Formats: sequence, structure tokens, C-alpha cells
Amino acid sequence: MVDIQPPQLTEDFRQLVDNAPLLVSRHSKDGKFIYASPSYRQLLGYEPDELRDQSLYLFIHPAEVERLRSACAMIQSRKEPRTVACRMKHKDGHFMWVDITCNVSADSQSIQIFGVDNSTTKYLEEALRIMARGTDTLHGLDYFRVLISQVAAAMRMPFAFITEHVENKTKVRMLAFWQGKDFGTPFEYGLAGTPCDAVINEGRQCYYPTGIQALFPHDKDLVSLAAQGYIGVPIVNGQEEVIGHLAVLDNKQMMIEDREFSILRIFAGRASVELERWQREQQRGAAAN
Repeated sequence: MVDIQPPQLTEDFRQLVDNAPLLVSRHSKDGKFIYASPSYRQLLGYEPDELRDQSLYLFIHPAEVERLRSACAMIQSRKEPRTVACRMKHKDGHFMWVDITCNVSADSQSIQIFGVDNSTTKYLEEALRIMARGTDTLHGLDYFRVLISQVAAAMRMPFAFITEHVENKTKVRMLAFWQGKDFGTPFEYGLAGTPCDAVINEGRQCYYPTGIQALFPHDKDLVSLAAQGYIGVPIVNGQEEVIGHLAVLDNKQMMIEDREFSILRIFAGRASVELERWQREQQRGAAAN
């Protein structure tokens, strides 16, 4: 049985390894775990003892296994560290992006692994790629329709919409509405008694992970959508004035992390540019008539 305990470490270094927000492990040359730091529990959900004698490659996404194998083989011949981006499997089944640095131990008998979670960066990069697709040549309502479907895809949420406020911020008008698997019919609604009120009139991000219907019992639209969770962010113009908002809803409890908040703010920022342009066009058209 391979000992899962760490190699000889000073107490200070042990404390550093045990509490660092990165994966630290030691492996035999064929990839089997010799030591795993407690951060495997924190970041991937595995107890270090669970990893005893398990191959590192069992926890790597199949698409990246050979790349990591090649890196580990190269460091053993060249004695130079290599870093590769891989998806590692969490105990609950999902994959997270990790920058893995491989190096050979001082005695050349094992491989040392240091892994840093970079899922937030990858997630944002993917969101930006999604945003760029299909919007370059679109404007106005067509742009908002494509954008809001991309918001739903990036956030993995069934409902999303974008609005502009009307009637002195007492109502909002939907410009595009993604409803499950297709576009719904946009509509106007009054802000009083809705979670959107504070987003528009106070200009702040509002997040209700669950129980949204109980918190806003007079909002019948929440009932019709069977909504449980809500997050909305204001859309502001160049003068820092709220001109609309972007919101997503889920029919189950939301579990929003910082990266999702970042994505929503990125989309809201992009929407503001087009909304300002579109509103100017509408005003010019009204003046001409």
C-alpha cells in the first residue's frame, strides 16, 4: 500500500501546503497518488485518503489526458517543469479547469503536481466567445434577441430578458425575452412589487437565490414562470444613468458564484452600448415624424 502521507515536511511548510488554495500532490512515475493535500477536499471534494493508489489520469477530462501524460513524460527526461491547462473531475461529477504544473521531485523518484483553479478565467473567456458570436452585424431588437439568448446559455438559466424603463421608471418594456427553449413575447410591466424595482430605481444588483415568489407575492409573472431564483443587474449609459436592466430567472434554487456575476455584468455592459444607440435612433425617428 502506498503511503498517502506527505513526504518529509517542516511544520511551517506543512501548514502552508495544507491551507493553500491550490492542489498539491505527489505521484509515482505512472501517475498514482502518493500524497494529496487537504485542498483536494476543498477544491474537488475528495478526501486525501480516497485518492490512495488512484491514478491522477482518472480525474482528468479524457480530452486532456494525453496532453498531461506527455507533459509528465517530458519533465522526467528534461527535468524542467511543465504547465498545462486541464479539466479535473469534481467528486460531484462536474469538471473544473486547473492549471497543472508538473515537476520531478528532488530524488527523481516521483512527480510533484501543483494545481491552480482557473475555471473563472475559462468561464469568462467562454462567455466572451459566446457574446461575440452572431452579434457583429446585428442592431436593435435583433441584437437584443441574440444577446439575451446568449445570456441564458452562458448563465445556464432557462429565463432571461432585457428591458428599458418607461414612464419615469414606474414600468419597464421588455426588448427581448428568452423563455426556456425559444423567445417569448416581450411585454411591459409595472415595477411596483417586483424584484426589478430596486434594480431600476436604486441602480443596484439584486440577487435572490430562492423563494422569490414568497418575497414578492404580488408579482404574478413570477408565478407564471414558476420562478424560484432571480438576479438582475442595471444597464447604465455613459452618464451613469440607469436606462434598463438585464435579468435571469431559474425555476429552481440558484447557486451563483462570482464568475456568474462577472458574466452578467459583462453582458449588461455590452447591452448598454447598443441600447444607447438604439434609443438615440428611436428619438431621431420620433422627432422626424
